[in-house]
Amino acid sequence: MKPTSGQSLGAGQTNFQFFPYFPQTVNQTPAVTQPPGVPPGHMPVMRVISQQSPTQSVWQSNIHGRSAAPLPPGPAQAEMTQTFITAQADELRTAIHARNEKLIQTILASPHINEIAMAADAQGKHAVFHAIENNDLFTLDFLLRLPSANALALKRSGDGRIALDAAAATGSVVAVHLLLSLSSAHDQVMVSTEEGHRRLEGNSLTAAVLLGHENVVRVLLASPYAPALVHGRSDDGSNALMVAVLMANEPLTRVLLASPYCTALVQAKNHSGANALYDAGLVGHVGVARALLEHEDVRWQLLASDTPVKPLDIAIFKGHQGVADLFRQQIAMGMRVHLGSVPVADVAPRQ
Repeated sequence: MKPTSGQSLGAGQTNFQFFPYFPQTVNQTPAVTQPPGVPPGHMPVMRVISQQSPTQSVWQSNIHGRSAAPLPPGPAQAEMTQTFITAQADELRTAIHARNEKLIQTILASPHINEIAMAADAQGKHAVFHAIENNDLFTLDFLLRLPSANALALKRSGDGRIALDAAAATGSVVAVHLLLSLSSAHDQVMVSTEEGHRRLEGNSLTAAVLLGHENVVRVLLASPYAPALVHGRSDDGSNALMVAVLMANEPLTRVLLASPYCTALVQAKNHSGANALYDAGLVGHVGVARALLEHEDVRWQLLASDTPVKPLDIAIFKGHQGVADLFRQQIAMGMRVHLGSVPVADVAPRQ
């Protein structure tokens, strides 16, 4: 959940409120020197630092919404130019990678932080992507409190991903929580699963499964947006369960099968007409195949497959003897159940 303590930060404020996960050892209120001409009790939000940003050679304050010192040189010194914003965005991304906390806080306090955060690099990644990829939760939390937070969350990178996809792919549970706590959470999920932008890893759920991030998978399945995510596919039409099977990931296969969306997952087919059971025959992981066959809907797929090539045929062709034997056992058991000689409860595969 997004932090509820304290007020949301606006551009130019430095009364940083920390997400509960953050260590409390960070100096939140650095001492500053009272500048000349500033009334007592009104301190600037930016401290003077000994090693200033190359593009930030003057005080930048935000007292009563006004700048207390000139902005970088330009026509009438009225607005930061796009060149300056681009330079500050480059410095922010570099500081995030270098974990230069002092420079990060300097740039975050800029009254133009919304524009700086939105500026993207050559790969189309803005500051939120870089904060996620570098696990900079302090900067991420600050950026997602900005007025531009929803726009940042929905803006695609050059490879078609949004921040939620990146958070799932890196396995950051905190980042996923922060993004899904925004008012744009529903739109984020819709964009993530949008068919026209499918990628190899699919949406945020299939990306988390592909990379083995079980905690993120559990968070996404427990969210109100799980139904849409479950129906999301990768570029070959595989859903999250098929991806788990293809990756021979038995724990994630069981997590997905234990979800309320089990039936939809096991009945779905990819663009080639194959389901998760076919993929189990292809991969040959006995534990994954056994996990699938513990569910009645999957067991009946061995008997009622309407395709010329059966899961057993695939396992035999690929030389997966253990899975082929398991399939033969279940087929034989299923035929006996069909003829009425074995109780249905006894059909689950033996350990």
